[in-house]
Amino acid sequence: MIMSKKLLAGLLVPWFSLLLADGARFSPLDLHHQLRDDYLAGRNVSAQIENYVEKTGDHSFDSLKLRTPKRTEGLKLDAAGKKAWFSQDYQSAVDLFSHSYRLFLEDGAASEAGFCLYYIAEILSEQERYVQALQVLEQASHEAADSLYLAALLDESAGFCLWFLDRLSESTHAFSRASDCWRRLAYADGLVGAWNNLAALHDELHLWDQSRLFYEKALEFEDSVQDDSIRYYLHANYASLLLQLKRPDEAKAHLEKARAFSRASPDEFLLIESQVEGLDNSEQRLLAFNPEAISLQIEKALLLAELYSGRDSPRALEATRQAIELSTTHQLRYHKRRSIVALGRLLESERRFEEAAELYQRGFKEEENLYSAELLFPYSRVVSPLFDGWVRCLVESRDNERALDGIRRLVALRRAKAEAVDPSISPMLYGKEGLGLLTQVARVEGKRLRTEWDDLAVHAATVRFPAHGGRPSPVLLELWPDVDHVYAWVTNSKGRVFRDLNLGATVNEILEPVLSALFTDGTYLPRMPDPGSLRRLYRLLVEPLVPFFDSDSLVVVVHKELQNLPLEMLVDGNGNYVLEDYHVSYLPLATGAVPNSVNRLPAPVLVFPKTNPELPSMEREALLLKSLFPHGRVIDKLDSALIGTPGWLHISSHFRLDPEFWLASGFDAVEGKTNALALLPAARSCALVSLGVCHAANAYALSSPYWLGFSELYLSRGATALVVSRWALDDLSMRIFRDFYIQCRQGTPMDQALTRARRRFLGLCLERDGVSTSGRHPYFWAGITYVGPPGVRLCETPESERVHSLTLGGLLMVPLALVGVAAILQRRARRGGVEKSSHPKALK
Repeated sequence: MIMSKKLLAGLLVPWFSLLLADGARFSPLDLHHQLRDDYLAGRNVSAQIENYVEKTGDHSFDSLKLRTPKRTEGLKLDAAGKKAWFSQDYQSAVDLFSHSYRLFLEDGAASEAGFCLYYIAEILSEQERYVQALQVLEQASHEAADSLYLAALLDESAGFCLWFLDRLSESTHAFSRASDCWRRLAYADGLVGAWNNLAALHDELHLWDQSRLFYEKALEFEDSVQDDSIRYYLHANYASLLLQLKRPDEAKAHLEKARAFSRASPDEFLLIESQVEGLDNSEQRLLAFNPEAISLQIEKALLLAELYSGRDSPRALEATRQAIELSTTHQLRYHKRRSIVALGRLLESERRFEEAAELYQRGFKEEENLYSAELLFPYSRVVSPLFDGWVRCLVESRDNERALDGIRRLVALRRAKAEAVDPSISPMLYGKEGLGLLTQVARVEGKRLRTEWDDLAVHAATVRFPAHGGRPSPVLLELWPDVDHVYAWVTNSKGRVFRDLNLGATVNEILEPVLSALFTDGTYLPRMPDPGSLRRLYRLLVEPLVPFFDSDSLVVVVHKELQNLPLEMLVDGNGNYVLEDYHVSYLPLATGAVPNSVNRLPAPVLVFPKTNPELPSMEREALLLKSLFPHGRVIDKLDSALIGTPGWLHISSHFRLDPEFWLASGFDAVEGKTNALALLPAARSCALVSLGVCHAANAYALSSPYWLGFSELYLSRGATALVVSRWALDDLSMRIFRDFYIQCRQGTPMDQALTRARRRFLGLCLERDGVSTSGRHPYFWAGITYVGPPGVRLCETPESERVHSLTLGGLLMVPLALVGVAAILQRRARRGGVEKSSHPKALK
């Protein structure tokens, strides 16, 4: 789509019946200009402002009710600043607006001071200095109390900045607030414009059904819009969407409607028309087209490159190089990235992989945000095409080791960014209110890292995890998905081998039928994943690598989409789960630094806060852990000060996942909510962070840019290992946690302890809400994941205790029996060998 990104969204604005009264056909922008002109002309504007406030409740213009010399001088400087801005004399404009801002602030004209900062932020945004613009917008938001129009402008501007930083979830909230302001002002242009651009965004994200709904809603109120450019974009963009949906007749109909308003953007219209009518039919028109705007010159070049690709390679290459030159000369980074990707694809199509790799690498290494944590590589759609292209070209050039080294450097860079996240802001994150929150988050993650790509600390050499307990050394498996391929590196006792796994379909197409059933918050038991799909995944991803597995212990490093898939639940040709043959550990980054067994730790802390609704298994769980670890400290509050620095940490609670704003997720108890970041300091000393909660490792529904939800953040703070759940945690699944701790207490390494606990669960017959089911259903066990190095013991059992393990087991039966009596009374007991739950879904 030609149209530049304007409004950002991942939200669905609630559809309401918008009443556009006679007074709705006004423009706050025009009114503001009129009031300022009248003020400078010496006319009293107080009555106009009072009338406006009475109708709208908006106090954006209250600063003009009082006439003073400083306000008059401030308005004159403001006007001069706009002239400098429009002539692209940015520094003079910023200086004039800054002077005007100080005058307004000194004179108590808060809203006019806010407008000055808004103009400065817009200038910074035009210069692609988005983080600085956000900081100015945060400062301006303090002047926007009761000022609907000013607040709408600030939130929209913040949304633009966050969008270009690829911070889609945060921008969602900014635009949601802006839409609410436009609705309260009954300003049709603002609201319809927001819907129009939200539709364009969903189109870009390939969420076409939602995009179409936004367009159709916007069209309902089209006649109330005064600005022709809004109506032009509405029809032109809808035409582009309909073309993608293979509905050419409807696309042409909307293109004709756009034509009536195209005088607002005639050059852009020609480019969109060329796409709708087909590039083959528009060659001469494109060649004769000479737009003034640099961005449209670049778009023309890219369209010509697309037209000539495959039929006239030299001309296609010439067009893309022209686009790169234009975007470089005029410092248009977004356009430059797109142009580099287009040229790289052309070079790949000609199998010039070494040239393409060099081009891609130069592109992402020159990216200013590479070392700034507000762009969280590699999950950013802004830059990942460059890096993905580089890896792909290295693989095609048979330079597999260099590709793996690059992937590890990338993850090391992301880990460094995770370390920059500041947990001190956690108390404010649940509310998600105020522009300051968004810019605060940008600053928390906006520190430039003091490192360079070539200096990143990675373990490029062959990594081997030490053997333990007389078992062979674990096998390291690293998987990198790329569209319809998965690149696999297997490091075993003999060295490292590489395989390019051709899937025959995109990774998402293969994964989605399996994962969509398991990542659910429904109150019902999800359907059993199709065994055929699980066997297909095994055949594609695991079977070709099995000949290189010379150990039954696998350390799996997965990237991008594959992090959502528990390999343990894949089914081999004999109908067995991978879990039944292998112990599986996960890590975000291969490392040779494996800790020793972690005995003689400080006492653990076991946290069981009061929850509403109550967790059915919590009492049983607490009694067991107290019996197994009598030196442990038990607390009933999620308070980081009380938790301190434990040897290891276990938490049993509700966890509320916020899929739109990942930083707002956290623990939920009767005493209140605790943001997930608040516990990062406690993780620093932990040999294990065990989270008996839902979704803490959910990378499927959560928009966390880090690996496995919050897992990488805890590891970045020094936690040795984690036991976390990828999806909702059923009450019956807590049996796995209990068995895991019994195994750990007997000295079993943590990775093996979880494997044994889950294998035991496979043999259970379960009853859930009166319906019998099998423990082999992956929903109960496959989401519970061990993240950490293999072979690490939570505690060493003294030899005397090993000899008398039966005695230990007998002692443990006493509290368990008490728990069993209580459970029987609550109708949650094991009866006749059947594990039962009286809840349709008792979730954490």
